[in-house]
Amino acid sequence: MLKITSLSRQSRMRTLKLEGEIQDRWVCAVRDACAQCGRRPGRRCLDLVAVTFVEGAGVQLLRDLMREGIEIIACSSFIGDLLQRDRGAVSDRLFPTGSLHVGKDRTMFTHLRVVRGISQSLFVALLMLTGCARSAQNEDSAQNEEHRVRNIVLVHGAWADGSGWKGVHDILVKDGYNVAIVQEPETSFKDDVAATKRVLAQQDGSCILVAHSYGGAVITEAGTDPSVAGLAYIAAHMPDAGENEADVGKRFPSDLSKSTAIKKTSDGFTYLDPAQFHEYFAADLSTEQAAFMARSQVLNLADNFKAVITTAAWRSKPSWMLVAAKDRTINPDLQRWYAARAKSRKVEVPSASHSVYVSRPKEVAALIEEAAAHAR
Repeated sequence: MLKITSLSRQSRMRTLKLEGEIQDRWVCAVRDACAQCGRRPGRRCLDLVAVTFVEGAGVQLLRDLMREGIEIIACSSFIGDLLQRDRGAVSDRLFPTGSLHVGKDRTMFTHLRVVRGISQSLFVALLMLTGCARSAQNEDSAQNEEHRVRNIVLVHGAWADGSGWKGVHDILVKDGYNVAIVQEPETSFKDDVAATKRVLAQQDGSCILVAHSYGGAVITEAGTDPSVAGLAYIAAHMPDAGENEADVGKRFPSDLSKSTAIKKTSDGFTYLDPAQFHEYFAADLSTEQAAFMARSQVLNLADNFKAVITTAAWRSKPSWMLVAAKDRTINPDLQRWYAARAKSRKVEVPSASHSVYVSRPKEVAALIEEAAAHAR
């Protein structure tokens, strides 16, 4: 739950205090509350010190609100770390002049005022404490920056190639990450795992391994590589050892699996009927973009869907799952079931199709950045 309280600390300072989790479903409520706050004169501020978690769309919302002039006057250190990556105008509003860092797990912002009658010695002591607190803030920030995973490896799914990651790639690169995209051949599951490990071997340091769709099975197998610090599944399969995605998918059959859209060549490769590609794979993309993706799809060996996992990386490494709520290729309920079984941190994107990695790059990138900030 999320509690939103309007506070009037000063006549010219309008503050909204948020308590709990900023889940994607509460984003509109926060936006509306900020809009109501903006109808009155004065500084607009957000107190986030009691916020314990922010989902992907919530991070982007907070960044947008700061660009619109809203100040963050209090927040937990992990929120500060996420938001401070967006430089420029945002950083000025996140850390206003006179900010004071208190404690190891909390960042609070106060504007010091010298009250009439305060002793000179007490004032000097306050200044010394402020200096120490700022030093601690810088130390915590440096530690967060040092521990944050900097390498991201992206793996596409069936009937697609790496170009679909363009929007996510651009955001991550802008935010300072090193991004590599695997172009698995889809000629066999073994070949796809080998292609992924080949790219992992090129990384300088630990990485977050990310996959869409069928690629989820690939990273589940390849993710046991010691360079992988965490796994992010984007509307993806997440089978366990001894399982294959074709059989697990029968728990929650998808609309695609009940259709006639999956076609097969004489030599055993599958593809989606171009006439039905938009409907089942990319409903939230334009007709033109979906048509191009349908014409450029990479045929996937049918046996890949029946490849059995030997060791599931998510059993020993932290994982994140982004659920595409309107997915017709992989049932959203199956995605939720995967996340619950693996105890993954889960984010849902309303109205998103299976092509969420193309249509909603901001939300996808936010989830990946969250994984990079928390995986060790």
